[in-house]
Amino acid sequence: MRTQLRTLLEMRAQVTSWLNDTVSETFPDTKIDTQLQSALETLCNLLMDDNRGKRCLRKISAETAIVADQKDYAIPADCLRIDRLQYSVTDGAGVKEWYDLEYAAENLADRNVSGTSHLFGSNSAKGVPSSWFDDADDNGYIRVSPTPAVASEYLRFRYYFSPEFPIATPTAADWALGTDPNFTAYTAGTYVTNDGVYYLCDTSHTASAATEPGTGASWETVWSRVYIRLEGVPAGFDTAIEYLAVSRLAGEELEDGKPIGYFNGEFNKKYRELVAGAAGGQVRPQRRYVNMVN
Repeated sequence: MRTQLRTLLEMRAQVTSWLNDTVSETFPDTKIDTQLQSALETLCNLLMDDNRGKRCLRKISAETAIVADQKDYAIPADCLRIDRLQYSVTDGAGVKEWYDLEYAAENLADRNVSGTSHLFGSNSAKGVPSSWFDDADDNGYIRVSPTPAVASEYLRFRYYFSPEFPIATPTAADWALGTDPNFTAYTAGTYVTNDGVYYLCDTSHTASAATEPGTGASWETVWSRVYIRLEGVPAGFDTAIEYLAVSRLAGEELEDGKPIGYFNGEFNKKYRELVAGAAGGQVRPQRRYVNMVN
């Protein structure tokens, strides 16, 4: 069972405790948060460069119904790099089987492979003739052009994601619909919880079933989800980030441009644990780059 990761407040407290044992300087919360976020991005970049480590960041998107002919399918907003696009084939019992649509062109200078017929998967009896490329526009879409015969099936992305950096636990009341005619009015900037999840009101509105955060048909038009802890990552992610942040804040000695010292050593050990586990500079990889599959 996955260990519950610490909240940002708990991560700050842990970093502060270690720093108090290491240096005499006192660090404000903002500086600690900045180093924690930098450490998270560094850890993700290290994992993305490690064939085994990438498993820690693997994720599968929600299913999207295939539309016949040409359509742009949105790349998940937290996508660092696409591993592969998958499509479903439903058997006679209504059970979905998933097959890979792999990016076949190795010449990335010309990314538009429109007009070239590919086969979804290796089984021609279940294949779906289609063409696609991963730079349909600047908004993070992949364009797929399936035939009308496959319009009853689904697509999904298998990809590597960037964990959302947590925020300090906000003051929040439970979301409430209210009763007609006194439906609850929400003001932009207000936090609420719903089923234990935190949301921030982006647009002032009157509550309705359609805008119930997390479940309503149009909740994302007025709310955005916020995170108070890292989610979707293996246990130990938070500890690795804390070690690296303390190493940087404490100014551990550099050797050949690399920090050495107790906390950096602890970070390296925790990193090796993450890479060996079952799961799996701040330059963000371009998420549209697709891994080549031989």
